[in-house]
Amino acid sequence: MNKRLYALFLFSVFCWYNIFVSGQCSLPGGICNQDPNSTEFQNVLKLALDEFNTKEQKNCDCLYETISVSNVSSQVVAGLLWRFEAVVAPNCDKGVQPQAYNFTVWIKVNGEAPEITWTPA
Repeated sequence: MNKRLYALFLFSVFCWYNIFVSGQCSLPGGICNQDPNSTEFQNVLKLALDEFNTKEQKNCDCLYETISVSNVSSQVVAGLLWRFEAVVAPNCDKGVQPQAYNFTVWIKVNGEAPEITWTPA
C-alpha cells in the first residue's frame, strides 16, 4: 500500500473512532460538538491563532491571545472541518479591545495546507 493511501486510511480510522465510536456524533458528515479542551482542538486553535497573528499583526505590533472559545464543532468533509468562536485580544496595552471571531479551519485529507478563515462574530 503506498504511503498516501496508508495515511488516508489512518486518518479515516482516527476520524471515525473519535466521532462515532466515542459517541460524539451520530450521522456521517453531520456537525459534531467537540470539547474545546481536547488536545486535538487545542492544536487546531494554535494553528488558527498563528495564522490570525500572521495576517492581523499589521494592525498591531502585539500578538493576539485567546480569551475564550465557544461553539466548537467538527465535520468530516474530505478531511476535517472545524468551526468555533474565539474572543481574542492583543497581549499588550495598545487600546485594542477584545474581539469575537468565527473561525473555520479545514484540514484536508490530501495533505494540502489547511484553509483557515475568520470573520467578526
